Amino acid sequence: MKDKLKKLVGLSQIDAELLELEELLLSLPQAILTFEAEQKNRVHEFENYKTILANLESEKRSKESDLTEKKDWIVKGEEKLKAIKTNKEYHALLKEISLAKKTINLLEEQITKLTDAIQNEQNRISESENKVEGEKNTTSTEVEKMKEQLKSIEEKRQAKSLEREQFLEGVEVTMIHHYNLIRQKINPALALAKNGFCCECNTKIPPQIFNDLHRLNSLISCPRCRRILYLELALD
Repeated sequence: MKDKLKKLVGLSQIDAELLELEELLLSLPQAILTFEAEQKNRVHEFENYKTILANLESEKRSKESDLTEKKDWIVKGEEKLKAIKTNKEYHALLKEISLAKKTINLLEEQITKLTDAIQNEQNRISESENKVEGEKNTTSTEVEKMKEQLKSIEEKRQAKSLEREQFLEGVEVTMIHHYNLIRQKINPALALAKNGFCCECNTKIPPQIFNDLHRLNSLISCPRCRRILYLELALD
């Protein structure tokens, strides 16, 4: 039984290594996607800033055009005042000119604010562009590293799978079947017993069961998690 249990411990160790490799094979592609998505988000953010800038510049040009038109209208209106004969027409036009001047003040304030907003947006675009270029190189390097890791891990997984197949040739079919049944329910299928406890579920093992582990007459399961228990000292 000692040799059989040693085989199961060895198989459990191989499966633990295989599981770790398989988890890496699942996590690395996600990490690659995350890196690439972050880079795309940076580029998208940069393009959004450019769109905002274009809209601000378009709005500023429109305001400047309105300002020019108002100023030209005031010049013509003030000239027209000199030719008006009646008080009523004079005061009506004077009121329109006054309103136009207020509009000019408002337009000038809006243009000043737009100028500041454009400057801020240009600064933000410059920072974003530098960040995009810097992260582009970093992301490309990191992604290539992870792809190389992925390739290396897959090679290790295949080698470990082959090792497992070869290892199984030295294990009794009934033992493998029993091991697999437990592993389908809980993983790992084996648990080290140490200091009177199951090291997987931390359950205190009854003294009689602990004594039986030393005798190695049969496979013994943890009373709680049902894993196959083993003692390191008993297998030496």
